[in-house]
Amino acid sequence: MDPLTVEDMERALVMGCQVPGCTHENHDTLYLDQRCHPKAGVSARYTKGSGKVVIECFRCKKPVFEFLVASSNQQN
Repeated sequence: MDPLTVEDMERALVMGCQVPGCTHENHDTLYLDQRCHPKAGVSARYTKGSGKVVIECFRCKKPVFEFLVASSNQQN
């Protein structure tokens, strides 16, 4: 898994959301909501040293979105 980029997020906006009942009329903002339990909320978890953030359904703990965070020590 590569670190998340601005381009990745822009592609996700174009693809639209998966929220039941959404009309897909305004997707200038990306919300990371789960389909399984829409009103349960989500939690975000980061494990030290992993560089990985997991956003999961608060109720059933299924992953909604996972991404890596790039180190500020990486050289371009």
